[in-house]
Amino acid sequence: PLRMSFDLFVGCFKGGESTTFPRSLIDQAFSPFVTRQEPNCLTLCFENEGESYLFRDDSDRIDGFNINRPVSSSRLFETLFEVLCAENLALYMPGDAPPLIGREETASQLPSAMIESLGSPVVLSSGQDIESWIKRA
Repeated sequence: PLRMSFDLFVGCFKGGESTTFPRSLIDQAFSPFVTRQEPNCLTLCFENEGESYLFRDDSDRIDGFNINRPVSSSRLFETLFEVLCAENLALYMPGDAPPLIGREETASQLPSAMIESLGSPVVLSSGQDIESWIKRA
């Protein structure tokens, strides 16, 4: 399986500033894939596609999370897409990729510096879009 050696970052924004959302959103969304849980790290396993690591604070409300070594798994990307659609969250990554968002209204909440640096946000239509951007980045 393809193992990408970079991180996907997700941040929550409101009015151009970092804000928080319930940690339970990601814990519940990714729970079917968790094989090990440590205070700030969830090990995610996608059958034959390998393991990825989700790092997040252990607080009830968090301002973001990151996925280390995302495996090329449609289940990972569809779950991530569902999470992005639930809050004002933006996904960003190293390389040449704009902020990726799950819903149109999130665009107006992003910091102007992020848009100046990374480009105009792109509204995703599915988890497949995330994989396409990763391959392009």
